Amino acid sequence: MLSHSDNSEDEFINESDDETKYDGENDVYDPVEDLDKEKLLIRTPLQEKCFNFFARPVSIWAKMFWGLSSVCVLATITMICIDSIPTIHYDSKFIYLEFGIIFIFTIEYVGRFYASVHRLAFIRKFLNAVDLLSIILFYLDLFFNLTEGVTIQVFKKSASQIAMLFMWIGIVILMSSSIMYYLERGEFDEQTRTWYKTLEDGTQTPSSYQSIVDTIIVTINDYGGNADTPITPWGKLLASLMALWAIMTIAIPTSILEWNFVTVWDAYRHKKMLKSLQTLDQTEPAKQNSPRKKLRALQGQNEALVQLLAELQDQLNELNPPNFRKKCREFSDENQRLRSQMHDLASLTNMCKNKGNRTDSY
Repeated sequence: MLSHSDNSEDEFINESDDETKYDGENDVYDPVEDLDKEKLLIRTPLQEKCFNFFARPVSIWAKMFWGLSSVCVLATITMICIDSIPTIHYDSKFIYLEFGIIFIFTIEYVGRFYASVHRLAFIRKFLNAVDLLSIILFYLDLFFNLTEGVTIQVFKKSASQIAMLFMWIGIVILMSSSIMYYLERGEFDEQTRTWYKTLEDGTQTPSSYQSIVDTIIVTINDYGGNADTPITPWGKLLASLMALWAIMTIAIPTSILEWNFVTVWDAYRHKKMLKSLQTLDQTEPAKQNSPRKKLRALQGQNEALVQLLAELQDQLNELNPPNFRKKCREFSDENQRLRSQMHDLASLTNMCKNKGNRTDSY
């Protein structure tokens, strides 16, 4: 990718002072000299092999992989230019080719990372960071395309509800911190300009609630066995209420995200099922003359009907009691019809399978 064999390595370790083996005047790559320097590297035998293969290619296979990686870099640049043409934009062939190239880059990056002695320094290098970022972004884009943005849709659907919740959380924190400040600030010392609280043993210590701003920093999750623990009865009562509110701040957003995720995911599955059914219906009869192709088509249609039946059963379980009898009768009839179709499809599947076996035997 962007970083290649020259990335790696300032990683030669001197046994005495842990400095690089290259000096400013003789910073030239010498294969024979570098092979001698390899003995000073703190690497396992497998790391040595990875280093000689990915970072400093010396064998014929390593050089072939280095050449393949260079070709992939040029192919990526060419694809970016060609993909800008409107007639072939987002062509599936280019997507498969791009996936293969990124897979090769991933193998190369993992190999160089595994062979590295100073892995944290390896990640911090600019070109290595660019390589890692490009790989991660590609896989994220691939994931969101496969799920058709289900995760993004969930957060978009939950954004307004969570924003409203956080607004109320902020209001509650501001109100509780103001009340807690007046309850727990203690006595004010004019000389030191500091609030002091009196403990149970009679000693005074600077209060943690010097102002409303300081009290906001002591969040609703911070009431416990520490210096910020309230000592007055009303302060302890308020802290107990805020502890319960703290649980809600975690439970409510989680419930919102879970509910919206289930809703969006069910819609995505339903859309995918309808798309598969439309694809099966639009398949040309000539393409299904082969028993094997016909068998695959029937199996796909069977799976789609099973999914539809499961969704109908879920909807049946969520019906309201007043309309239960009527809708139960409707869904029962639909259930019987689908079961009959499933039985017919199973019979056709077995028949096509037998024909396929006879065809294979010939």
